[in-house]
Amino acid sequence: MQYKSGTKWLDVASWVETVNKSSVSFNNTKYNIGSGTYRVKTTADVYSGSKYETITVYSKTASC
Repeated sequence: MQYKSGTKWLDVASWVETVNKSSVSFNNTKYNIGSGTYRVKTTADVYSGSKYETITVYSKTASC
């Protein structure tokens, strides 16, 4: 998760999901957040044999 500080986005929390073939495992953790603007940054590292690709997607922002 990222927090907007001025014009910059700062990482404030992270968690890992591992996909192995057709299964996904999640590490669930509760994070306390303060008021401000947040977004979720999702990064997927995709492997296929010797090929590798990183895909990054951002959610819409949310304020609290």
